Amino acid sequence: LGTRSAPDLVRYTQMASGLLRTLLKIFPAQGERSYSTKAIHAELESLWNELPLDRRRKIVQDLATDFQRLSILIFYIANRGNPRVLRDDDRTGRKLASNQRKPESTLDLYRFVSGYFISRMS
Repeated sequence: LGTRSAPDLVRYTQMASGLLRTLLKIFPAQGERSYSTKAIHAELESLWNELPLDRRRKIVQDLATDFQRLSILIFYIANRGNPRVLRDDDRTGRKLASNQRKPESTLDLYRFVSGYFISRMS
């Protein structure tokens, strides 16, 4: 979370959830979809230009900081966990995915959460 608080995390999660809900409404659930990267880029550019300049500068500053933190976190996660748990043929990974074992590292947690969502979709 860095310097962000739990309420910030909730707010950001709600924003992401709202965005995804809107995308589900906009794009058809059935049929073939074809969107060019040029069209998506143009739409994002249009939305970006609607923001006030000071807000855009703040977003860019926050993103730069977040990307620096992300590289540190990825390094930390990779060194603290066992990547084998992400493989389908790993016994510990299967136990995590079936909620028969508690996660002990971030990678374990990813496998645990993945198993939860897979079971919910089945």
